[in-house]
Amino acid sequence: MRKNENAVILNDSELCLCVFRAVVNWMEWRDCFEYQGDLKENPILRDENLFGKFAQEYGLRWLGDRGDRNDFRVRLRQSKCFEAAIENRDASMIDRCVEDVRSNSGNRQMSAVSKIAMFLDPAYFMPIDKFAKKGLRNLGAVSSEYRNYSSYLDAICHHAEPILQTPILKKIKQTRLSQCIEDQNGFYRRVLDVALMSIGGRWSAMDR
Repeated sequence: MRKNENAVILNDSELCLCVFRAVVNWMEWRDCFEYQGDLKENPILRDENLFGKFAQEYGLRWLGDRGDRNDFRVRLRQSKCFEAAIENRDASMIDRCVEDVRSNSGNRQMSAVSKIAMFLDPAYFMPIDKFAKKGLRNLGAVSSEYRNYSSYLDAICHHAEPILQTPILKKIKQTRLSQCIEDQNGFYRRVLDVALMSIGGRWSAMDR
């Protein structure tokens, strides 16, 4: 990585790796990302076993055992607020609908809800992650700019996309595997998320 006007920028090989990681992620969860039917019937909300896999892979073990995880899934699936937030692409409603599923896990509820929202509409919603937040700070954002979910998306728009959008879109066009993905807008947002996590050090220890 290099710094440009106090912002950390990914080099070409790092950006290529971000696209590759996003391709692998998209292919693994394609049935969820590209689902076009009723929101409640998206596999990530309908399938209890798949939701368990999601919880394991996305660092949501704090949801508890199978029974607790399933209770969280059912509450979110039945949440009218969450359904409206997704259908209307209303980020501010995500903050409110967290109350529908809140237990005793504090701010981690927002992380879980945002990650599920990402599966349901990857072209708009992005997951909140501690490494992505650190990536935003490395790009010049300050924590006070994203105290809730809607302001988090605004911070990405104002700090990350002006720097990362053009090189990401260029790299996607150069990557043959990414061309088989129909939802290019959604895939771009997945690469953007992976890039933010990379800038935030998500894989730095593993890649040394």
